[in-house]
Amino acid sequence: MSANKETANRVPRVKSLEEEATFWDTHSPLDYPKHWKEGKRAKGQRPLGHILGVRLDAEVIGELAAIARDKGLGPSTLARMWIMERLLEERREKPRQKESGEAPASRGAAVTSQPAAQRSDDSWVEQAQQNPP
Repeated sequence: MSANKETANRVPRVKSLEEEATFWDTHSPLDYPKHWKEGKRAKGQRPLGHILGVRLDAEVIGELAAIARDKGLGPSTLARMWIMERLLEERREKPRQKESGEAPASRGAAVTSQPAAQRSDDSWVEQAQQNPP
């Protein structure tokens, strides 16, 4: 290859973004194959493979959606994050419970037949904490 062709296939050094933008506005990257390197294919996260249906009343879903919206998230994303955080807490508690010999505390929610919309206060939370399944 002659020196002239080799110089013609080099990307010039530029001193500013404006100068670089002007250059690429008038040239094709395909004219400079030695300037580019083959990129590695990015590995994406595996899609979530399972769906867990959870029955919630409209009031709870509305509250979850409002909190998620304030955080810039979708309600299912926020619920998944909360579940993952809680599972992490449970994993951390398990070794401590084994070491101390104490029984794990039950934190399940009691099932109630009264819809949340009819409950005027948070007594259902207290009820759930006092009456685990």
